[in-house]
Amino acid sequence: MASTARTSISNAFTQAAKVTSMRRSVASLPCTCNSLVSRMTNLRFQSTSAASTSTSSSSSSLPPSITNAAGSSTSATTAAPTKPKSQLSHDTRSALALLRSQPSHYIITSIYQRRFLLTPRDIVTVPRLKDVNVGDVITLDKIHEVGSRDYTLRASDGEFLSPAVNVRATVIEHTKSKMEETVKFKKRKGYRKTIKNKSRYTRLRIGEIVLGGDNA
Repeated sequence: MASTARTSISNAFTQAAKVTSMRRSVASLPCTCNSLVSRMTNLRFQSTSAASTSTSSSSSSLPPSITNAAGSSTSATTAAPTKPKSQLSHDTRSALALLRSQPSHYIITSIYQRRFLLTPRDIVTVPRLKDVNVGDVITLDKIHEVGSRDYTLRASDGEFLSPAVNVRATVIEHTKSKMEETVKFKKRKGYRKTIKNKSRYTRLRIGEIVLGGDNA
């Protein structure tokens, strides 16, 4: 009986010691949490300071125009460089000089996606041109070829002679064609329909052919 009592007493002391150690560990938990929170706060502060330092350094490295544009409502703009005026080559100038030595000239130009061979004072009829009135002067800028009796100057594929040759045309009339009748029918169906139409055209008088343009 005495040995049993001693064993129970020792077990009781052991459990009491375990409970005490557990209480101490639980009591130390708030301190550990507080230390963790303080460490995390320090890390956040360090990362924020590093980000602000990098932002300030990057903003200082930007050009003055970009910095001013970001700080104010108006952005700084620079004037676009002006393109130099296209000049004629030596061979083109020589060809134009030869053409000037001839008395009369002709051109091949595109008007309304159609090619025409024209000379000064010619009257050409083209499909109706929109946004032009009688008396208006238009410039023929799609000139493929200019020539005389002995010489010819032809543009390369996809290019025009507009800088070297200047030709203008005057609108003299807006007119219509005669009545055109088109008959549509179907065999053995009894279907027959007549369509009447008048096509609209514009007449132009070609002006003088100026060789060399402003660079002559």
